[in-house]
Amino acid sequence: MLLRRITQHIKNQNWFAVFLDFVIVVAGVFIGIQVANWNELKKEQQLEKQYIQNIISDLDDQLASINDQKVIETQFL
Repeated sequence: MLLRRITQHIKNQNWFAVFLDFVIVVAGVFIGIQVANWNELKKEQQLEKQYIQNIISDLDDQLASINDQKVIETQFL
């Protein structure tokens, strides 16, 4: 449909219409790429939050283990 319209404009040498069709196609591709990039950024941000939560959980576990070890060590002294 769009390709047929573009070829018709070229045959008629309606260069303004050809330019306008070209701009519409380029804008559509640009918007599509931006949406894909935005979606990828959102996925990366969610993954980053999960990594941070995992790190915090691991640090809490290690801190609890260190405190338990500290209690055991003080009992022997």
